[in-house]
Amino acid sequence: MLYKLSDYIKESTETGVGLALKYTDEKYLFFLPGKKYENMKNNIFYAGIGGHLEEGKDFVTCAKREVKEELEADIQLISSEKTWYMHSDGKIENVEVEDNVKPLALYDMIHAEGTPKAGQLYKIIIFNARLSTEPKNLQKYEVGGVIALTREQVVKNVSYKPTLRELVNNGADIVAGCKNLDFDNIYLYPIGTAKALGYILQK
Repeated sequence: MLYKLSDYIKESTETGVGLALKYTDEKYLFFLPGKKYENMKNNIFYAGIGGHLEEGKDFVTCAKREVKEELEADIQLISSEKTWYMHSDGKIENVEVEDNVKPLALYDMIHAEGTPKAGQLYKIIIFNARLSTEPKNLQKYEVGGVIALTREQVVKNVSYKPTLRELVNNGADIVAGCKNLDFDNIYLYPIGTAKALGYILQK
C-alpha cells in the first residue's frame, strides 16, 4: 500500500524540510552557523539547508524557499528511488510514498538537551537536490559559511569530530563564507539532516 507524506505526519508534530544537496556528483553541501549562534566556541555544528514547514505550504515550495533565503540560490529537487524512515531510536527502514517528488528520508529528530524544545519531536523530510545556481549572498544571521563534504566525510563524521582544516585537507571545499574561523581549532559535528544523511548513506 502506498502512502502520502502527510500520512506519516501528525498535525501536532513540528515539521521541517532538509536537503541532501549535491554540490558536485561526489560532494554534499552544508551550512555552518551564523551570528545567531556566535556564542559557540571551538565546537560548532554543520547542517543541511532547510527550515520549518509553514502552515498551508507544501514541502517542495518550502525547500526551494529556504535555499533562496539562506543562499540566494536555486535548486532542482530529485525524486528518490528509495525512501527511508529514520526513527528517533536510530532504527532505519524502507517505506513507500506516492508523492510525485519522493523524499530520500523521513527523520524523527528529538531536540537536544539544553535547547528550548528539549525532548520534543521534530520531523524532517529530507529531499535529494542539486544546485542550479551558485550561492550568492548568505543570510549571515543564520549562515556563517557553506562547505561541501565528500560522501566519505558525511558518513565518517557521525562518530568523529574533525577540524575544519582536516576536512579541507581531505577533500572538502569552502564554498562561501567561513571568514575569520580558526581552521585548526574549530571542530565540527553534524546535526539534523547532516546527521541523518551520514547514517542513510551507509544503507
